[in-house]
Amino acid sequence: MIQLPNDPADEWLSVLKPYQRLTINEFLKSGDEAYAIDKWFSSNGVSDTSKFGAGQPHGSSRGQFSKLFWNEFKSLICGDEKYQDEIKGFNGILEENKSRIVGAISTILAGVFGVTAIFIAPVIVLAIISITKVGVNAWCKMPPLTS
Repeated sequence: MIQLPNDPADEWLSVLKPYQRLTINEFLKSGDEAYAIDKWFSSNGVSDTSKFGAGQPHGSSRGQFSKLFWNEFKSLICGDEKYQDEIKGFNGILEENKSRIVGAISTILAGVFGVTAIFIAPVIVLAIISITKVGVNAWCKMPPLTS
């Protein structure tokens, strides 16, 4: 299990790029972290560029990618056997700054989902904020989301 520093939300949000922080803060005005994650994954970006959101992968329903993310993130944070090597390496940076923590988790999960670490970083920050509100131990005892 990975123990995350229980720091205020604004400190975690400060590791994001300014454009990410602005967007996430707008999402948080309308809902909680889970809502903001759903919005981030379903975002299309500005209208005259290619879509950057995860949208509806493989014909799945809206929000499915968020559920997949939460279940995979839980596997990593709560110490699933498939992440044992990553967790060993991760525990060495826990005393370092938040940017390294977010970067390490983003890098690990970006490969799983086939997205870039910079795309998934805001979601990682939101998930960490959500988890630290209840504590890692309590959060890991919660049942996984169902598809």
